[in-house]
Amino acid sequence: MSSPNFWDNPDGAQAVIRRRKSVSGPLKLFDDFSERLEEAMILAELAEEEEDSSALQEVASEIKKLRAGIADLRLSILLSGEYDGEDAIVTIQPGAGGLDAQDWAEMLF
Repeated sequence: MSSPNFWDNPDGAQAVIRRRKSVSGPLKLFDDFSERLEEAMILAELAEEEEDSSALQEVASEIKKLRAGIADLRLSILLSGEYDGEDAIVTIQPGAGGLDAQDWAEMLF
């Protein structure tokens, strides 16, 4: 983007900017998670040395929050494809299996 010829092709430049925006958010979150994990590890070491159970509980709570945040980040990355924001049509048909298949299709619906 710092190239002097970057804006020679405005459509290409806009595509690069959109791509940068889509990548920079998750990268910043990842950096934040890494920093928080490092701080939790340091706190855990200090808590073990001093046998401080309340600090260990705080570390456990922070790790639980980190796991939830990482799971959310993972899901958002998995669902960030070109067509993931679009609508979809899903049909459920019982196929072979008689009444049981019809009941199953109705439960899914």
